[in-house]
Amino acid sequence: MLVIHATGSIFDWDWMLPVLFLSGLGLVFISRRKSFWSGRFLMVPGVLLLMVASLAGGRWVRKHCFQIFHVPSDSMSQTLLPGDRIGAFLWPFAQEPPRKGYRRTSLRVSRGDVLVYTAPGTEDVVCVKRCVALPGDVVELRQSRLMVNGQFVALPPAAIERYRLTCCDARVCQVLSARLGGATGAPGIVYLTALQASLLRALPGVADVSRSYSRKPNVRVYPYSDTLLWNLNRWGPMRLPAMGDSIQLTPGAVALYAPMIKHSEGRVFRWQNGVALVDGQPCGWYVFAKDYFFVLGDHRMESLDSRMQGPLPGDRILGKALRIVWSESRPDRFMKTIP
Repeated sequence: MLVIHATGSIFDWDWMLPVLFLSGLGLVFISRRKSFWSGRFLMVPGVLLLMVASLAGGRWVRKHCFQIFHVPSDSMSQTLLPGDRIGAFLWPFAQEPPRKGYRRTSLRVSRGDVLVYTAPGTEDVVCVKRCVALPGDVVELRQSRLMVNGQFVALPPAAIERYRLTCCDARVCQVLSARLGGATGAPGIVYLTALQASLLRALPGVADVSRSYSRKPNVRVYPYSDTLLWNLNRWGPMRLPAMGDSIQLTPGAVALYAPMIKHSEGRVFRWQNGVALVDGQPCGWYVFAKDYFFVLGDHRMESLDSRMQGPLPGDRILGKALRIVWSESRPDRFMKTIP
């Protein structure tokens, strides 16, 4: 899981940037006024007042408009790298609390947006992933390829998949795997972008570079069922609920949606004598109270996302990541737009 951190100490640059910006604007403004220079005895109190106002304004900007987050892991590689500082636009997402009945995110999120959100089941773990499906969409993964509404969706250019490398000489395969950072304990397994895979196929001594994926069922994958036989590469199909959608509470629907509703909407399902009980009361239909989105990491094999956590409720979205403000490891990534 890609967990990103937002620093809040007054001595952190992430927090001081909006303060310095507002202070600079204020100093430029008041320095152009003649009354400022004619009343120099008021200059020190005026500057102090300006700094206090800038601190308050910077805090408001950081909470409601714009915030910088630190990326420590690689589940969004190569789009985001460890050490990147990303700027996220929070407004108008930061409605605390959202008004009753207010569709907070449906009209503002698009497929392909990189979202900053709090992980389901937590209040302080902030993550960043790419939104690939919206409320009302039917999402599925077949052999690790994403499908939305029955159509295959192309990977982002910088997305990483797992490949199996086959060479004419075993020693060549070992050298290439080591240089490409192959999977530990899995000879010939490497993680590449589509462009890297095509370039690797052209090298002498390389017989084949083919996508590799697991077929073994995984009960840690949502909806945590030992009967659906889903895994990270074979998932769905599942329709993402929109606020106000209703489902008939059949055994199949309860198995698919009950874990999501329990964790995101606080309702408990169980079966008793062939009847569905919601919070202990017999119920034939259920109406969803939230919008749900499907998010994936660009590094598909190293990402804890909706495949394992379940669809993302819209009220947990904090904002959109727009730019890499700067990077601790790559100076050339300064103010780079996030694709």
